[in-house]
Amino acid sequence: MTILITWPFFKPGYIFAVDMAWPTNLPAPTELNNTFLRDYFLHFLNFIIPSQIIQKLIIFSTVFLAGLSAHKLYPSKSEWPKYFAGLLYLFTPFFFTRMLYGHLYHLLAYAILPFLAKAIFNFIKKQTWKNAGLILMYLFLITNFSLHFGFIAILFFLICILTTAIYNLFTKSNIKQILYKSCLIIIILCVLCSYWLIPFIRGDISNSDRINSFTNQDREAFLTDNGETNIFFNVASMYGFWADQSNLYILPKKINPIWWLFSIIILSIVISGIVLGFKNGNKRLNTIILTTTAVIALILSIGIAFKLFILLIDFLEKYIPFYKGMREPQKFVGLLVLCYAYLGAQGIDIIYNKYLKNNFKWLAIIPILIVILYNPLLLNGFNGQLFATKYPDSWHSANHYFNQDNDNFQILFLPWHQYMSYDFVKNKIVAPIPCRFFDKPSICGDNMEAGEIYSSSQKPFSIAFESLLNNKASVTNLAQELKKWNIKYIVLLKQVDWQNYVFVQDQNNIELIENNSDLMIFKINTN
Repeated sequence: MTILITWPFFKPGYIFAVDMAWPTNLPAPTELNNTFLRDYFLHFLNFIIPSQIIQKLIIFSTVFLAGLSAHKLYPSKSEWPKYFAGLLYLFTPFFFTRMLYGHLYHLLAYAILPFLAKAIFNFIKKQTWKNAGLILMYLFLITNFSLHFGFIAILFFLICILTTAIYNLFTKSNIKQILYKSCLIIIILCVLCSYWLIPFIRGDISNSDRINSFTNQDREAFLTDNGETNIFFNVASMYGFWADQSNLYILPKKINPIWWLFSIIILSIVISGIVLGFKNGNKRLNTIILTTTAVIALILSIGIAFKLFILLIDFLEKYIPFYKGMREPQKFVGLLVLCYAYLGAQGIDIIYNKYLKNNFKWLAIIPILIVILYNPLLLNGFNGQLFATKYPDSWHSANHYFNQDNDNFQILFLPWHQYMSYDFVKNKIVAPIPCRFFDKPSICGDNMEAGEIYSSSQKPFSIAFESLLNNKASVTNLAQELKKWNIKYIVLLKQVDWQNYVFVQDQNNIELIENNSDLMIFKINTN
C-alpha cells in the first residue's frame, strides 16, 4: 500500500508542499530546540545520502509506519481488524491534508503514536521496567520530531494513567506501582529534554517568542473548519483542518458526494467497538481509556469554533504550559483517529469472532473497503497533488555565483511573502523556498498573511523592512538601510507580484548585475 501511495515521489527532484520547502543540503541546527538532535542526525546523514533521497525515505517511512503501527496496535488473532486499524489510520483525511500541507515531521510523530499507545497498554497490564522504558523512548522520539505531537503524546499518557488509577480505585486494585513509575517516566523525560526545555521555559529560543506572540487574531485565523456541515460531525469525520477551506488541494469529500455516509458507517463501527468493549471485562479498561480520550480529543480539536468551549480553551491557554502553542487545535484530530483505529478494530474483532458464521467471515473485508473508498485520493502520490520537481538551473547558477564571493554577507529575497506560488512547482504555494536552497545566509519574508494577520513576526529586520515597503514611494536610501543588516545582494524572483518590487532598481547604489527569465540580482555598492 505504501508503494501504491508513494511511487510517483521516486522520480528525480524534491517534493514541495506549503510547509515543506526541502533544501539541497540539510544544514546543521543553529538553535537548541526540540528538533536539535533530529536535525543534526539528518545533517550528518546528508554527508552520505543526497538530500532529495533523505526526503523521500522520510516520506516513505512515515506512510509505512503510520499503517504498520496502527496495524500492530490492536491485539487480535484475526488479521481483518488489524488491517482495518492500519488502513484507517493511514487513509484518514487528517493524514491526507497534513501531508499535502507539508507537515511531514508532525506526521512522522503521528505515525509513532500507536507504538506509544501499545506500550502504554502493556505498561498498564504489567508495570515492568521494559514497558516503562518503551514509553519513555517513544515519548522522547515523538517530542524530537514534533513539539505539538509531543504535547499530545504526553496528554494521552496522562489520560491513560489517570483513567487507569480511577478505574483501579473502583475495582480496589493497587495503583502505587503505576503512579510511581509513571511519575518517574515524566521526570526522566524532562531531564532528557532539559537541553532545550530549560531555554524554552526561559524564553531564550524562537519557539518561545512565537508562542508568546500569539493573539486572538491567531486563534481566529486558525479556527477549526466546519466543512460547510455541523462542526461536530466534520471533526468526528476526521476533517476540520483550517486550511481545508483555502482551496490549496482537493479534498476527498469533494469527489465523493456520499462521503458523509461512509463517515457514518465508520463511526458506527467505532461505536460498536465501544459498546461491545464495555461488555467485555478484559477489554473494558482500554475501552474506557480510549473513549475518554476520544471525547477530550474531539472537544480540543473543535476549540473556540464552538462557543461553549471558549471558556475551557481560555482556561487551558492560561494555566496549562505550552497549550497556547496549539493555535491549530485540529492536530488533536490525530489523537481522535488513534482512538477510532483501536475501537473500530475492536468492534470488527468482536463481531467477526462472536457473530459471523464461517460462511460469512468474508464480510469483514467490507469495512476495509469502506475505509479505502472514504479517501481514494491518497493513492498515486495523493492523486498527483504531490510530485517530484527540480530546482531551476538559474537558481543553481546564482547560488554558484554567491558562493564565489568570500565576503561575509546576507542575501535579501523578494517578493516579500512567507507563502507564495512558484511556477517551477506548478504554482503550488510553498513556504520560503530560497532560504532553504541558497547556501549563503538569506532573508525571506516571514509575513504569514493568514486571515486578518499580515505578519506576526517579531524579527527586528522584518519589522523595519515592512515599514520601508509601506513607504516605498518615498524611499531613496534603501541601499544604506539594507547595509545596516549586512545585506550585499537582493534577488528578485519573477514570481507572483514581483513587479511591485522593481522600485529597487531605481535606488541609488543598487546595481542590476543579472536579469533572466527567472530572477533579477542586484548588488549593493555602498561602503
